[in-house]
Amino acid sequence: MEINFNIKQAMLTKADMKKMVANHNRSQVANANDELFDPKPAVKLFDCAGASTWLISECDENGYAFGLCDLGWGQPELGYVYIPELIEALGWRLNKDRYFQADKLMSEYAKGARAEGRINA
Repeated sequence: MEINFNIKQAMLTKADMKKMVANHNRSQVANANDELFDPKPAVKLFDCAGASTWLISECDENGYAFGLCDLGWGQPELGYVYIPELIEALGWRLNKDRYFQADKLMSEYAKGARAEGRINA
């Protein structure tokens, strides 16, 4: 697995990337077979000087990630984010919650976030 962006800037570990790339690969297989894939989030990223939060479940080697995205506007949604763009836009403000341990599936976090208007994880 060759990562094509600076994971240290996003405070991601090789273990984080390994898990997210594995989820990405499983997601691709599930999509090809028209099956549901609903993993637990692998990492939680946040803007330490703002209200944005991302629960990321999968990522390819280039930094295209899928997860629950909350920009702090009261409308969290499942979608894609480009991690190198987050790094460029937020710089030092982008942090990883080192203590985050997912205890629910992504769909459960999404349902709760939509009901509350924010990610509560």
